Amino acid sequence: MLGDLLIIDNQKEQALRELHAALIAFRKAKIPDTQGVYKIMANVYIQMGKYDNALENSNSAVKIAGSLKDSSLQMSSIYNTTALVYYYLKQEKPAVAYWEKALVLAKKYQEKSYIQMISGNIITAKARINDYKGALKDLIFFEKKYAKDLSAEMIGRIPYLYLNIYIGLIS
Repeated sequence: MLGDLLIIDNQKEQALRELHAALIAFRKAKIPDTQGVYKIMANVYIQMGKYDNALENSNSAVKIAGSLKDSSLQMSSIYNTTALVYYYLKQEKPAVAYWEKALVLAKKYQEKSYIQMISGNIITAKARINDYKGALKDLIFFEKKYAKDLSAEMIGRIPYLYLNIYIGLIS
């Protein structure tokens, strides 16, 4: 999609124009599956720091996908994007709720990279709202369950998560 290429080329405003044009084309063709376009738009707005616009678009993606009864891996990605917006808006509780929905689908499809990323995000958000015991419980469970399949990123992230949690527990 042209919008994706423009994002890669850091032409975010042009990407948004192309994505909006794609939405118009979808509507004219009476194609209801526009949740992916809204999710991409939300990601662009996240990159631009326009979180209200990002939230509007991610909520549209959730609503459309829900009306289509989408339970695909794309839905996990949509929930993840929505959670990120809430996290950046410092609204960790709805962020965790959306990440938990994303995690259910990632597990359903056994998508290890999603499972690791989303689990790390949930643990980070719980620590940020001072739920250190919950974060520690989740981290220990995660590490035991997925120890054999950890990505290099998660191997580097786990010590930071433990440090952050333990500092919070002793504070």
